[in-house]
Formats: sequence, structure tokens, C-alpha cells
Amino acid sequence: MINYRNSAVSDYIRCPLAFHFAHNLHLQKIDDDSGEHHRRFGQAIHSALEVIYVDRDLEKAKVKMRECYPVQLDTEDLAKTVDNACFALEKYIEHYDWDKEWTVLSTEETDYDGSYVAVTPDMVVKDRNDNIFIVDHKTTGKYLNYDYFSDYDPNSQVTHYVQRTRERYGHCDGFIVNAIRFAFLKRASKDRAAGFNVEFERQVFQRTSSQIQRTERSTEEWIEEIEHSRRRGHWRAAETSSACKFCSYKSICSAGWSWEDDEELITNVFRRVCQQKIGNDYCNLDLNHSGDHRHELVAAAPVEFVVEV
Repeated sequence: MINYRNSAVSDYIRCPLAFHFAHNLHLQKIDDDSGEHHRRFGQAIHSALEVIYVDRDLEKAKVKMRECYPVQLDTEDLAKTVDNACFALEKYIEHYDWDKEWTVLSTEETDYDGSYVAVTPDMVVKDRNDNIFIVDHKTTGKYLNYDYFSDYDPNSQVTHYVQRTRERYGHCDGFIVNAIRFAFLKRASKDRAAGFNVEFERQVFQRTSSQIQRTERSTEEWIEEIEHSRRRGHWRAAETSSACKFCSYKSICSAGWSWEDDEELITNVFRRVCQQKIGNDYCNLDLNHSGDHRHELVAAAPVEFVVEV
């Protein structure tokens, strides 16, 4: 049986057809600079934070940030820029004082551990009291309030990560959501200055044995359904329109296209990418490329206008 990332199972639950487009056909929209911007920026922050915790070197972390995000993909986003990210890294260290009480046990290590669900915690740490925590870095533009953190309880990612950490280290004392908010205010508010603002907030989530068991049973059932769909070669669409609102593949469904009959039309808008994991990233070269796996990030070519007079 195929091993699945937790995010892939979640994609299937949301919409089996979108799962098929993303994880079987490896389709990626050709011109999706805005969506790619948020993903690439978040990954760059992850890589820079890994340098901070492993190498304890702020300047090296800034270099890593600029290496991982060399091009501003969404020029309208005034909050998530590489300069703001480097400033945020400085403030992060000041705010948490390097998290000196933590010893890093692992970073970005994928663990299957006999399960069909792969987990890749951003970081696993041990504090001075030998408590072990999973640390998951999150970048967002949302307010870091109850509504934001409520998404993690319940949350299957948290549950799977806690289970694997318990199996590997003998115990897990919590899952820390390490949230960083990037915001740009056009006008000053009551407690915030105009311009770029960065905020930090953490919350710890626990999981009981019964919660873990329920999630495991549920995940096994979903994986069985995925395998059943694979054997039949049939992937149904989501039954509610809410799943379609921000779906990258909405244009395919709206046009009534299918891969079997309309491959040429689909590949005018989407390309098939490799998606092989490489370090903290995934290869974005063509699906059947030759040579080494790598993720290329290049600036979009400028549009030239020719005016006839």
C-alpha cells in the first residue's frame, strides 16, 4: 500500500477529485504566482528558523531566507517580503531569547514508523525538564486569536505527530503551534503603528490516547477509501461548493473537463510536476525530468506591449 502524507489524506477528505489532480496527476497551475508566493515564503521562513535553532546564527539565517525566497512573487503583498522576514527573524530572537532552554532533537525528519501516514515535524525539542515537544512553525496574516488556534483542536496533523513522537521518544508533552503573523497596516491603529507589523504567539496542544486511537481508525478508513478509488479509477467531486471556493482546480471542473478526454486543454493551464521531496522543499521540475531533483524559483518574464501608431 502507498504511504500518504497527512496533508494528502486531508485533501482527499475535502475533495477526492482535487486529490487526484494534485497527488496522482501532479498538476500545478502554470501562472499561480500569488498562491506560490505564500507557500514559498512560508517554506523560506521554515528554512531560516531551522538555521537559527541548529546553527544559532542570525546572519546565516538571513542569508538562507534570501536564498530560499530570492524573488517577490506577489508584489501587492507588502507584509510578506524578504526584508520584512529578516527583520522578523531579529525580533523573533529578541522575543524568545533563542529558546535557550530547548535542545533540538530533530528537524524536518519524515517518519512512517510502520504507518501508512507520513509525518514530518518542523522540529522536535526537549526542554530542561526532559519534556518533549513538537514545534510547528506557521506564518499567517490572520489575527493570532482564538479563531486562529481553534483550527488545531481537533486536527489530525497534530494527533498523528503526537503519536509518532510518542512512539519514537517514549513520550510527547505537547504540540506547539509557533505562529508568526505578518501584517502591513496602511493606517496606525490603537495599538499598532502604520506599516509592517510582526507578532508572535504560541499555544500548546495535547492529545489523549483515546483521541489518538479514534484518529488512527478514521485515517485507516479514509486510506482504504483512497485505495478503493484508485482500484476503480474513479474520483468523485466534492459534494459541497465550500470545498471549491479556493480550489486550484476549479477551472477544470467548471469547464467539465476530464484528464482522459481533455488532457491537451488541461495542460494549456496546468503542468505536471515531479513533487519529489528534497530537504525542506519539493522538486518542481517537469514530472519526467532527467537529472537531479531541484526546486527552481525564477522571476516572471516582463510583459512587453507593442503599440502600433
